[in-house]
Amino acid sequence: MSNQPRWQSRHIIITLLSPILAIVFALSLVQILKAAESGASPDLTQSTKTVNNAQATAGSKLSYTVVVSNTGGPSSVLNVTDTLPVELTYDMGTLVVTPDVGTYGVANNVITWTGVLNTNTSITLQFDATLTDTLTAGTIVTNSAQIGDGFSVLTREAGTLIITQSPTSTLYLPIISTPLPKPTISATKPNSANNWTVSWDGGVTSATKYELQEAQDASFTTPATYDVNGTSQAFTKVASFNNYYYYRVRTYANGLVSEWSDPIRVIG
Repeated sequence: MSNQPRWQSRHIIITLLSPILAIVFALSLVQILKAAESGASPDLTQSTKTVNNAQATAGSKLSYTVVVSNTGGPSSVLNVTDTLPVELTYDMGTLVVTPDVGTYGVANNVITWTGVLNTNTSITLQFDATLTDTLTAGTIVTNSAQIGDGFSVLTREAGTLIITQSPTSTLYLPIISTPLPKPTISATKPNSANNWTVSWDGGVTSATKYELQEAQDASFTTPATYDVNGTSQAFTKVASFNNYYYYRVRTYANGLVSEWSDPIRVIG
């Protein structure tokens, strides 16, 4: 039996075990680091939720957009849950997911999406919902979306203030237009063939037509009416004892009608 002191034997054993313990410790540390890495969460802090109207009247339609962004960390399976409050009703068929990946749907006013979101990518959910028409002014309707990765849950909200609809009123303004000037009219002296020409000046360049009347009395009781595009009209009459003719003209332009010109008389 060796006479070596016990403390020397323990020192030898510890000396032999020290490298082995160091290797075991190092291996354990590597495993811990790997485990920590595999359990890392994606960075979802840049995710957002927005609504198209910060103010709306009761009964209005609102459009919501949820953008889930993974700006760091590993690819992860994510769950998005958007439970509409009682003040909102989902509009059927309006849910759109871009890009069209993962599993999504709507049931009982709850919008859900589940899928894998890679690093530095995002997913967008858009949908419409209608406000209850009995909401009172001053109510704030808040819609929340929960984004979870299995380790933690991130909440994003969008709110809309209910306002009173302003009464509509119609103000009727008078139609102001400049009246057409009163035309001036003249006629040539009848020649030996009993021909003459009636001419006029409407005072405007935008006339669409002129209305010329001819009668055998100054009151134009039974006039003959001519629609003329130009500013003159020729006449030929058979000579007779009752060869008196009266003429007057008015202008049509820009939807307006002028007053009649002063009448003139031609004696054939």
